[in-house]
Amino acid sequence: MGLLAGDARADETVSLDYSAPQGCPNDDVFWSAFVSRATHARRSSGGEWSMTVRTTENEGSFLAQIELKHGEASTRRSVSDPTCATATTALAVIAALTVEPEPVKIVHTEPDLPPSPPPPSLPPPAWHLRVGGAFATTTFLAPTISFGALGFADLTREVSRFFALRARVGFMVATSLGIDVANASAVVTSYLARVELGGPRVSITRGFEANLALLADLGSLVGEGRAATSLTDASLWFDAGVIARLRLELARLAFEAGFGAAIPMHHTRFQFLPGPMVVYESPPIGAIAELGLELRLF
Repeated sequence: MGLLAGDARADETVSLDYSAPQGCPNDDVFWSAFVSRATHARRSSGGEWSMTVRTTENEGSFLAQIELKHGEASTRRSVSDPTCATATTALAVIAALTVEPEPVKIVHTEPDLPPSPPPPSLPPPAWHLRVGGAFATTTFLAPTISFGALGFADLTREVSRFFALRARVGFMVATSLGIDVANASAVVTSYLARVELGGPRVSITRGFEANLALLADLGSLVGEGRAATSLTDASLWFDAGVIARLRLELARLAFEAGFGAAIPMHHTRFQFLPGPMVVYESPPIGAIAELGLELRLF
C-alpha cells in the first residue's frame, strides 16, 4: 500500500469578483472549474483569499486576468486565447494551483497513483429565443411604397465573434398607398410568411453588431380595384433575397434596423378590364427596410 502525506488540510475561504463579456462562461461555471482542482476551497464573501477576475475582448481574442490576494501578498496572472471558454478555464486552473498547491505524495509501493483528471469541460454556447415586431416598408409589393407590420420569432446560437447560427420565422401584412390608373384607383395588399437563415456577423462594440441573412417570402398579393370596371383578385407571391441588420442589445431588449433587397420568383399582374389597364406588375427587384424591437425570452 502507498502512504500519502499532506492530504489533511483545513478549508480555504475564497471570495470571487468576476466579470466577462456576453457569451463567456459566467461566475458559477468559473467557480466550478476552480473547485474541481481546489477541493478544499469554500466560497465566502469575506474569504481569507480574494479573487478578482476580469475578461476582455479585443480584436478577436480574449484576455482573462486574475488578481489573487492572501493577507498582504498578492499575485497577478493572465491568459490570452481566441476562445473565451479556454482562457477562463486555464485561469481557473492557475488560481486553484495557487490557492491549493498539489499535496506532496510519498509512494512506497507500485503502482503509481493515476494522473490528475483534466479540467472539466465547459458547457456549449447557449441558444437564445427572442420574439419581436417591426415596422416594414417595401418597393416591390405594390407600384407605390407599401407599409406594414412584421411579427417574428428568432432562435440564435452564438458560435464566435464573427458567426452566430440564426433562424427567424415571421408574418408580414403590408398595403400600398392609393394607385391612380386613368380615372380609377386601386390598392395592393400583401400577406406573407417569412423565413430567414443567418450566420455572418460583426461585433462593433459590446451589445452592438451587424449581421447578414438570407430571406424568403411566401404568401398572397390581393389587388383591389376601385372603379366601375374594377377587379379584386389574389395572386401567389414568392420572393428571395438578403437583408443586413444593425442590432443594439440592452439587457433583454434589442433594437434593430434592417435594409435589404429581394427578387420576385413569381410573376404577378393586376389590371382593370376590359382595357386592359395594368394596375400592378411585379418588378425584377425591390428594396426592403425595417425598424424593429425584440425581447429575449432566454
